[in-house]
Amino acid sequence: MPPPRQRRRASRCDATPGASTEEQRHTRQAAASAAPLTMAGAADIDYRQLLESVHAIVWRADAQTFQTTFASQEAEEILGYPLESWLKVPGFWFDHVHPEDKEWVARFSSSAIREHRRHDFEYRMITADQQVVWLRNIVNVVVENGTPVELVGVTVDISTRKRAEFELANVRHQLGRVARAAALGELVATLAHELNQPLGAIISNAESAQLLVKQAHAERHRVFPVLEEIHQDAARAASIIRSVVGMLKQQHVEARPVDLVRLIEASLDIVRPLLASHGIEPVAQMSPDVPVVTGDAVQIQQVLLNLILNAIEAMTPSEPGRRRLIIRACRAGGDVEVAVEDTGTGIPPHLLPHVFEPFWTTKSGGIGIGLAICRRIVEACGGTIAAGNNPGGGATLCFTLPTTEEEGA
Repeated sequence: MPPPRQRRRASRCDATPGASTEEQRHTRQAAASAAPLTMAGAADIDYRQLLESVHAIVWRADAQTFQTTFASQEAEEILGYPLESWLKVPGFWFDHVHPEDKEWVARFSSSAIREHRRHDFEYRMITADQQVVWLRNIVNVVVENGTPVELVGVTVDISTRKRAEFELANVRHQLGRVARAAALGELVATLAHELNQPLGAIISNAESAQLLVKQAHAERHRVFPVLEEIHQDAARAASIIRSVVGMLKQQHVEARPVDLVRLIEASLDIVRPLLASHGIEPVAQMSPDVPVVTGDAVQIQQVLLNLILNAIEAMTPSEPGRRRLIIRACRAGGDVEVAVEDTGTGIPPHLLPHVFEPFWTTKSGGIGIGLAICRRIVEACGGTIAAGNNPGGGATLCFTLPTTEEEGA
């Protein structure tokens, strides 16, 4: 047996006792060659562990066919399909894109690949148990010799975020309906008074027409004007009812041409009894060249009525003789500007930056969503809204809306 010192030296040289110098050299070369392989194996293990720790699908696919060539285990966790299906079934990914999203997803992805562009999009897929999940794809395009050859991407499940967004949108929609109802509460109280006049006129004219018809020698030219007045009064009553009911309905925003001057006049007709009861004489100052604007007539009327009602309330503490409501409409560059001016108490300066924020209010019993809803409506139409105090007292709230006229026309 070799002495202990020789055994330790042989061990360090990774050679057996008595081995030749050539054999020892080959042994050292083999050990050196094995070291990178061992490191590569460790790196591969670390890479797979990293993929498994990420709550997203890491994948690779052919840039021309979208055929998946690699997908991490999270694909099976999120969508429920076995990984083999992703890799072996042609067109597997695209076949399971939501039917309503397939066309635009294919068009968008193909365009980005042609342009060698990194792209990011959100879409829906159908899971193995026929549920719908929302996903976000972040995709890099690998290009060789000017040709897209491979897609490398990450897919994240955003279903929870989407549900929260939908719920928030629903809450906002419901708040909008509450704001409409709140703004119209006082109007509904005066609706009977507003309808009394045209309905009373209808009854009176109908009775006059009956008396004329009963006369043996009734002259037709005396009957027809009375019937025409009946028709006009009935149409006016119906218009008032439609305006109020339309404001209370839940309606989607539809951008259409709107005659803003006529809409302002119709809004003033609705609130005229309320203005009269508060001793306020409205003044409408309309420029003769006010063009048609783009927006939703019902919702724009909601904005007008909300601003008018706020002005009426702001003028309550003022002396009746100095209560004045002015509504102006004029061109403002490529837009139309509408301003609602009152002679009330004005807005406290420290609140001016916040008046259009939800749940900010200067009213003791207000909930602070009326002006926030106004801002949302105006901005959805492509306009802006602002508030300021008048030098002589009171406040002015103005908003702009885009016109239907083309630039340079």
